[in-house]
Amino acid sequence: MRVLVAGASGLIGTHLLRALRDRGDEAFGLPRFRTAPWTVEGAGAVVNLAGASVAGKRWTPAYKQEIEDSRVRTTRAVVEAIGAASHKPRVLVNASAVGYYGGRGDEVLEERARPGGDFLASVTQKWEAEAQRAPIRSVQIRTGVVLSAKGGALEKMVPPFKAFVGGPIGSGRQWFPWIHIADEVSAILWAIDRDLTGPINLVSPGMIGAPPAARPQETRISTLTGARGAPEDIAGMVRFLCGPQARYITGQAMHVNGGAYFGS
Repeated sequence: MRVLVAGASGLIGTHLLRALRDRGDEAFGLPRFRTAPWTVEGAGAVVNLAGASVAGKRWTPAYKQEIEDSRVRTTRAVVEAIGAASHKPRVLVNASAVGYYGGRGDEVLEERARPGGDFLASVTQKWEAEAQRAPIRSVQIRTGVVLSAKGGALEKMVPPFKAFVGGPIGSGRQWFPWIHIADEVSAILWAIDRDLTGPINLVSPGMIGAPPAARPQETRISTLTGARGAPEDIAGMVRFLCGPQARYITGQAMHVNGGAYFGS
């Protein structure tokens, strides 16, 4: 099968292209948005992973607009390319995020749960609405934080612990919906191959209350620093440095239900 991937140069995209080729598919990355016309003629599936990093920069008004436009407009362009194709793909698998739900404390969130009301929830609703306009089967993958030994969120989490200054941020009780890169890729392949439609949560089945990199180190860090109040001090520093997005690091909680088996 011929599979076209938008956002193929990112962490998920590079692993997905390799997995598709390993199983015998013809997998190609689409050009960067607006650098060349997009055509999906003859493709069996399209996967859209494009979107500016929500952790890449401080959330100025201009960057918040980039976060939204890079998702909504790119998805709109993919859907328009599908609509223009004489021989349409069978399926569009479109990126989404657990940010759809917003901060919900200990509420267990399944796909039918109502959306949140914050910035990322608003962006994600618009993002999914564009994908659902596709005139073919459309799947929206609401992904948690993707962890990989190389790249992604874990790469940014580990250095403070290697420097013996890592620890939980804020209360440390926030739910942390995460997924390993291998499971993320397997789930996308599953969505391509199976008769799925609509949103699906892609998160680990074992929800935890703090990032996995922080939990084993908490006692050691407290012993070394002698400061039990350090997490709240770190939270204050994060709020000062990161601005509007700090609430997603220090205090937002969402207990997303997931963990289906995506094997063959």
